[in-house]
Amino acid sequence: MTTAATASAYYLTQSNYALDSTATYTIYYTSYNLMESGSTFLITYPSGIEPASTLTTCNAKCGGVSYSMTCTVSSSANTITFSGTGISNSVSAGSKIEISFGPVTNPSTNLYTIDSLSLTSYSD
Repeated sequence: MTTAATASAYYLTQSNYALDSTATYTIYYTSYNLMESGSTFLITYPSGIEPASTLTTCNAKCGGVSYSMTCTVSSSANTITFSGTGISNSVSAGSKIEISFGPVTNPSTNLYTIDSLSLTSYSD
């Protein structure tokens, strides 16, 4: 696995901010460097949020183009692996990228921030 891009200026939005409710999460970021064609993502999430075992929303958007992917959730490792064809075009440094996944159950006791999530983009 080759790390494709370092994220900068990222933030998280949720379709629903209520505690213990389901939401779709979207991470927005700007890449520091080139992402090769076929790049995809790995998200590490904190305990307290619970992605569904099957995510019906799993996609990336950059340059106005949406890329549907397959998400695999590992509740034991607290990771979501995006797979499939990935982003089929290379993405230049400084590009704005959106990554959406859900449904996710929000924490029941407090809200987590983007600092609680880790995002890695990579290519095989």
